[in-house]
Parts: sequence; structure tokens; C-alpha cells
Amino acid sequence: MAINGERDRNGQVRVVVSKRWPDKSRFRRYCPNTTVAKKTLARIEESIAMGTWRDLKEELARGVEA
Repeated sequence: MAINGERDRNGQVRVVVSKRWPDKSRFRRYCPNTTVAKKTLARIEESIAMGTWRDLKEELARGVEA
């Protein structure tokens, strides 16, 4: 899907990564900057292409990123 800039309740723009997994569930996460957002989105798209998206989905759900 995309990397978007959304406004929070205080009017500040926040970077959001939003992507649908192949099982139709949605990954949506705020990122500190666009570089981290692009890397996160690239990891997700690569894991979907390689077929290892279930492992990455569990890893991101636990909050472990590296």
C-alpha cells in the first residue's frame, strides 16, 4: 500500500506505514521518520515475495524490529 503522512489529534504530521498481508489482515504502524517507514515497507514486501511473510508478521506483532 503506502507510506502516508497523517495528522494526529494535535495537528502534528506522523509517518504511517499501511499494508495488507496476503491473509487480508492489515499492518499499520507509526514510524519515527520516512527512512524507517520505507525500510519497514520494503521488508514486508520482500517477505511477501519470498513467502516468509508469516514469520515477519509474528515478529512485527511482538514489536521486535532490527
